[in-house]
Amino acid sequence: MAIHELLQRYFRSKNRQLIASCDQTVCEHPGLIGGHRENIINLYLNDILPSRFKVEKGMIYGLVHKSKEVDIVIWDSQNFPKLDMQGHSLFFAEAAKLALEVKSNYSVNNLNDIFDKSEAVRNIISMSGPDMADEIDFLRQQLYAFMSGKEFNGVLIKKHHIATAAIIYKGGNTFGPDLIEDDLLDNVDDKWPDIMILLEAGKVVLKHYEDVDDSYLEFFDVGEDALLLFTSSLLGLLTERSVNIEDPFYLRKYAFQIFDKFTTTKVPFRLTRPIPGRRVIGW
Repeated sequence: MAIHELLQRYFRSKNRQLIASCDQTVCEHPGLIGGHRENIINLYLNDILPSRFKVEKGMIYGLVHKSKEVDIVIWDSQNFPKLDMQGHSLFFAEAAKLALEVKSNYSVNNLNDIFDKSEAVRNIISMSGPDMADEIDFLRQQLYAFMSGKEFNGVLIKKHHIATAAIIYKGGNTFGPDLIEDDLLDNVDDKWPDIMILLEAGKVVLKHYEDVDDSYLEFFDVGEDALLLFTSSLLGLLTERSVNIEDPFYLRKYAFQIFDKFTTTKVPFRLTRPIPGRRVIGW
């Protein structure tokens, strides 16, 4: 069996397990139900994430802004500290790589809650300076300028924002791009999570920043392959926000035969903030 077929079988099985596990909640207390669904995702993520990342509940703090209570914070535990406060953990902006919201059912209220919490995270500004990858790129651009005779005035660096994601277990079968109202479309950059999955419905929405004039939401309706797409995208977001000594790993390259068959709908949105990247001044 080919690797992409093994991956497809594995993630389809996990997809069914997550939905079935959510159904095992027998209590009616909202807090206990919420804790149950978050624990399920914690167990799943602990199995799939590199060991440098840990998953916990808490709040993310920058110098000025802070998040609301985050269901699951994926943070770099090897390079950054956290503080255990009364009732929750405190994560510094530099440590937090992704904030994940988990909902049992699709509803307009739950969707708006996801948007509000994503915006709170999006407003946090990390104070991290240039890392090893930035320094190497700076030297590379200096060398290129020297060899080509160009004037080198430095590099503008815009760091990636803390990624946001959402998982909705049940419902949302009719959810799609046609439901996006104009006022929400104007605030996609601020409010919409970078990745969102409607697990039972088999739908995934990805937010792309290709260029200043090419930013869009991409809607997938892929059934049992939704968890594979979601996980691949989540790992990609973590890779983009980490400094890697080895060649970065992307799950997608092992399953491109599956991904290339997906059909999508793209919805452009306007940018309200600078996109991440390194740009040589004056070039």
